Order: sequence, then structure tokens, then C-alpha cells
Amino acid sequence: DQVIVSGNLLLSTTIDCKPEDADLFNPPWLLFFGRNNRPKPNRTYSGKYVGGYSDHLPIYLRLNLK
Repeated sequence: DQVIVSGNLLLSTTIDCKPEDADLFNPPWLLFFGRNNRPKPNRTYSGKYVGGYSDHLPIYLRLNLK
């Protein structure tokens, strides 16, 4: 997944926007641990309805005022 920001946001004199302030939101309740015990997004549909949230985890960008 991606976060796309405008050039104006990157050049803003009032808002600080840095790549290191982007992250993946992955609390345990959004994850499923499969056979190999590695966490994966808890899907809604996998050939049949399985009741999860999504097959992608949300991402976020922390914006700071200068």
C-alpha cells in the first residue's frame, strides 16, 4: 500500500511530513496466524466468507505542525 502526498504538503512551512512518519497499523485483532505461525491480515473472504476485516492492513501518516 502507499501514501501519496502532494508537493504542496511536502513543501509546507506549517506542516511537517516525513517518510519515516508513515507506518502500518497492525494491532493483533487485525491479524490471523496461519499454519506457519506468521501473522497475516485477517481476511473477510477467502473462497468463502470468513468474517475478518480486510486482506490489507491500514497505513497511516503522522503529520506534525511546525
